[in-house]
Amino acid sequence: MLLLLVVVVGGLVYLCTAGSCVEKDVTWNCGTYPTARQQYSATGFSKPVRRAFDYMLKPKRQVSYMRKDHAYFGRLLSYRLEIPDMITEKLYVPFQQHFVKISAFLRRMQQGSVRLYVAYVMAAMIIVLVWGALYK
Repeated sequence: MLLLLVVVVGGLVYLCTAGSCVEKDVTWNCGTYPTARQQYSATGFSKPVRRAFDYMLKPKRQVSYMRKDHAYFGRLLSYRLEIPDMITEKLYVPFQQHFVKISAFLRRMQQGSVRLYVAYVMAAMIIVLVWGALYK
């Protein structure tokens, strides 16, 4: 009974309000129609975060005036913002350089000779046996 009442009331509310609550219109923008140039870009949207973490991100900004016809109007400028990838520069690149140096050393040990590899395995076995006998 209660379920039937809920369904009937929900249906009546839906029929009475269908299409009358939402009215679509152009966004008010000082009397002009909004264009793509007036929208926030990703740079503008992320500016508060970039400003808050300036000390950590260390962004590089470059502003250059390409044409300045008038002191206040008609300025054409170029703005370039670059945020260096600190993880790549401070962690990955040094790790990669050390890994390449170690690999160059190990490359000298691997000459492609099966006899040399068997000798490496025998030397490792002897070291493990001596270590096990000393620290029993």
